[in-house]
This record gives sequence, structure tokens and C-alpha cells, in this order.
Amino acid sequence: MGNYGYLGRDIKLPFDRNLEKLGENFESRIEFQSELIKKLAIWYEKAIANINKSQDSQKKYYDKRHKNISFSVGQLVLKRTHELSDKSKGTTRKFFAKWCGLFKKVKVLSPVPYVLSNLDDELDTFTCNVVDLKLYFDRPSLDDGVSCNNDNDF
Repeated sequence: MGNYGYLGRDIKLPFDRNLEKLGENFESRIEFQSELIKKLAIWYEKAIANINKSQDSQKKYYDKRHKNISFSVGQLVLKRTHELSDKSKGTTRKFFAKWCGLFKKVKVLSPVPYVLSNLDDELDTFTCNVVDLKLYFDRPSLDDGVSCNNDNDF
């Protein structure tokens, strides 16, 4: 039913109006078809040019903010978890750990996917996207003389 039920008529879209204008100037159907094919080719080229222009603009803004991330073979990394909330289990995503494990980078497949291995089992390897990794920094333990309680902070 659509627009006919709402307005009592079909809506003429810009494409429909262009076809009407195009069809008024021709006497034969063959002449109209050939002209229509030419016009569609021109419209197609304009659409491709606009898509390319838009993609170039989006690439410029993406490249402006993007940071190239790379890790050396043998470095220790953490992997992002992709846990989801589950009402039936009564779990909420915001309470899950955002990063898991301690993995060692074994191999580079390309700049984006890396092969990682579990520290406990070197043969247990898997592929992970670089976006889901972050470098592991070993924190000093409390036994190393670092104190968490400092009375001078008040």
C-alpha cells in the first residue's frame, strides 16, 4: 500500500522525473533507449566518482588518527576479551575483565594478524588481530620495596 494509501497517489522520485524529461524529446523507442543507456552510463560514472571522493575523505580522517601498532617476535602481550552480557546467566559485560592471558608473539602473518602462543603450552597457538592486542608490562610487586600506603598523601 505504501505511499498510495497515505497520499492517494504514487510519489515521483527524482529518478522518475529524469526519465520523464528524457522521454519527452524522442519520437522512437529505440532512440529513447540509446539515449537512456548513455545517461545511465554518465550517472554511473558520477556515482563512482562520488564514492571514490567519499572514500578518499574517509581515508584521510582515518589515517590522521590511526596509530600503527606492531610487536616484536617474543614479546609478551595481552589479548582483548570479547565477552557479552547474558541475562540468562545473570552476567554483565562491564564487570568482565577487558584483557586476558599472557601470550607470546610467535610469528607475523602480515601487518595485521599475528600468531600467538600460550605461555604454559608453546604448541598451543592461535591467530589474533593486532587491534585486539596490547603490550604486557611487568608491574613491580610489593616485595620489591614499593609501598601502596603513603601517609604523606593527605
